[in-house]
Amino acid sequence: MFIENLVIQGQRRYFMCPDNFIMVLNCNTKDVLYKTPLGPLLMKACKKGIHCLNFMEENIDESYSLDFTCDVTWRFDEENWIQELVGKWLSTYFRSPKDVDFIDMSHCFCFSLPEDSFYKRVYLELYKGTKFGNIISYKELASVAGNKGAVRAVGTAMAKNPIPLIIPCHRVIRSDGSFGNYSSGKRNPIKKCLLKYEEKGLKDE
Repeated sequence: MFIENLVIQGQRRYFMCPDNFIMVLNCNTKDVLYKTPLGPLLMKACKKGIHCLNFMEENIDESYSLDFTCDVTWRFDEENWIQELVGKWLSTYFRSPKDVDFIDMSHCFCFSLPEDSFYKRVYLELYKGTKFGNIISYKELASVAGNKGAVRAVGTAMAKNPIPLIIPCHRVIRSDGSFGNYSSGKRNPIKKCLLKYEEKGLKDE
């Protein structure tokens, strides 16, 4: 289940996503539920952008595979442009996945991270530089984010990624070519499924 925890620190309220990514609640947020081939995804967003997007189910069967005929549904709200944009992105990913790179989502990330935050650089470099069907190692991502020695910090950032799929932490693998963990190891079959899906999408070009 999705659990919302509020932690009081002084006079400020913080929202803690399920993967312990903390962001300040200065926004009026709404929850939107998307039904996807990987199970329901719950998004928390304000008018400025996405705060977090989370899998509601812990995992999928090891043998599960995606094809290119899957639908994504959600409850329409004409006043919520973020909801529609994320719905369009998800629908495109599960129908015509190579086309998601033409939908710019970088202006929709509502992070409460300092501009010079290493985590923020990691997320933005990963989003901008690792497109559909590509992969990058934790070590390589640390380097492009400006600190080649921060491999462990990159792993922590991936485990705490507030917007999986869109910020594609599933494309980050170990230097030896093994998949590595997904959601701190809780959803490894989903990572394998996504990588195989994207590999198949490249072959079908």
